[in-house]
Amino acid sequence: MNDLSKGMLAGMSAALLTGILDQMLHGASGLGGVDVFSLTMIVSQPMLGAATNAPAWLTCAAIGALVYGSAFALLFTRLPGQAAVWRGMVFASMVWLGLMLVIMPATGAGVFGVNIGYSTPWLTLGTHLFFGIALGALYRRLKPERL
Repeated sequence: MNDLSKGMLAGMSAALLTGILDQMLHGASGLGGVDVFSLTMIVSQPMLGAATNAPAWLTCAAIGALVYGSAFALLFTRLPGQAAVWRGMVFASMVWLGLMLVIMPATGAGVFGVNIGYSTPWLTLGTHLFFGIALGALYRRLKPERL
């Protein structure tokens, strides 16, 4: 298995773990009205025309593998730090910043998603950092020879 495949597997797994965490947190406390996983569902439903959360899980896995996992594998040696988990957190923070400054305003949620709620930036940062920790740890587990 090459580095890109390992990154894609780690990215898909980390994205699904993060989706599970988000679903558990949202069900437990409501997270102040912010459900990051539902944001994925809102984006994927018009494209697929479905009213279930299955498209969100598929979108989550696909983006985690194809976009985030492969980008992480390609950028891994250029990210700061020595530990794979730290590099995962740095990578996830960059993804979060792009989400807050580009995607959120483009969807009408405002910069940093404040139109959704003032807790949105902090809650999404937390889930992204969890994703980065999972991504780095899983990638490290798949590639112990090079790290």
